[in-house]
Amino acid sequence: MKKLLITPILLLALFSCAVAEKGEIEATGYAEKIVTPDMIEVNLSISSTEKNRNDSVAKVSAETSRIIAIFKSFGIADEDVNSGIVRTDKEYRWINNTNTLVGFRTTQSFLLKLKDISQFEKLSEQLLANDITDITNINFTHSKLKELQREANILALQEARATAEANAAALGVDIGKIKQVKTSTNNYQPMPKRALTAKYEALSDSSTGGLQVAPGLISIPGTAYIVFTIEQ
Repeated sequence: MKKLLITPILLLALFSCAVAEKGEIEATGYAEKIVTPDMIEVNLSISSTEKNRNDSVAKVSAETSRIIAIFKSFGIADEDVNSGIVRTDKEYRWINNTNTLVGFRTTQSFLLKLKDISQFEKLSEQLLANDITDITNINFTHSKLKELQREANILALQEARATAEANAAALGVDIGKIKQVKTSTNNYQPMPKRALTAKYEALSDSSTGGLQVAPGLISIPGTAYIVFTIEQ
């Protein structure tokens, strides 16, 4: 089993330094964690347009059952599959200068969390076997995203404090108590590190009919803002 290598990279701190009338000094720190993703979030769409509404619904329903059976065959837990509501809308086309009803379009969507990236090629081959099913988006992420976000924020806090201390020293003063501190929220979606390795460039049809992916690396940033009192 491969070990996950996590390499923190501290970015150059972008900061603002101010000595206000109240005797305060502020600093902002930035940092990031660079990790190898261990999970893929997959957006899946099933869609069928038929002249008869019931036929459209029936076709999507049958395909939905097939897709759910595939999920189970790959050992994907129910908690890792979120399904959207089934929608049926009228489908119109512009024919002979008239907006003409041509049928009914039924759609069903899924958001899948695949915790074993090595399964993706074979899974996608089976999912895409029927032409009314399409993979609309994939997103590489990490199962410990919140924990990694907190670690990145701690690194950013350390950088912000170091920046404040350096600026205070340059002004011939010392930092005192913390008056205010803020860190970035935990709802951030990781971004690919294109400078290190490509995320999507290897996404392509393979000889098996599935999709091949090259996860690469993702960046999880942290941001911290601190206000200190000044001690003369």
